[in-house]
Amino acid sequence: MVTLTRQQALEALQQKSLIPNEIYQISNAVGNHCIVRLSAVSAEKLARKPVVPTLLGADFDMEVYDLHTDKLHCSDLISCVVRSTGGHWGMIQDNGHEPRHVASVNGSGSQCIINYTKTYSKVQGSQANIDETYSQSALGITCGASVGLGRSILHLHKTILSGNALMKIPVNPAEASIPGSNIWFSATCMKSF
Repeated sequence: MVTLTRQQALEALQQKSLIPNEIYQISNAVGNHCIVRLSAVSAEKLARKPVVPTLLGADFDMEVYDLHTDKLHCSDLISCVVRSTGGHWGMIQDNGHEPRHVASVNGSGSQCIINYTKTYSKVQGSQANIDETYSQSALGITCGASVGLGRSILHLHKTILSGNALMKIPVNPAEASIPGSNIWFSATCMKSF
């Protein structure tokens, strides 16, 4: 392992003097807040993913370090399966379902609130999918997510005929509680240091 300052590492990149497969320890990364160990991919390129988790990023699913901007970008895949029972929302956690980075689920009727275990700085992507039970319902149920940095709110709507047009309106608690119906939720969120 070779220990370098960030400036020395930038110079080694520019001079194309890195040793492929060698691990370079950047001693003053992220504004002197942590040490980052990166592997040299070639004489002029360092991998962005640390070979050992950093102290700042150890609690995240993934981390990448940008040597040029001195930023550490950490991200988590947040996911869970939710179900409405008796008009109230909860997450399923059993032998076949395991939530990730979800602190709690609550809400009633057409709104399901998913609270994360952390607060992030950016949302990278999200999806909410109804299962086959909801999709086979005669109500034409759809689901959309309002994704935030510390929580997401799922909104369920049904399709009704209003005059000659179809219209979407929120489901009521009984309609949300179709036995065996689930919503599969996932989001990828990031925090940068």
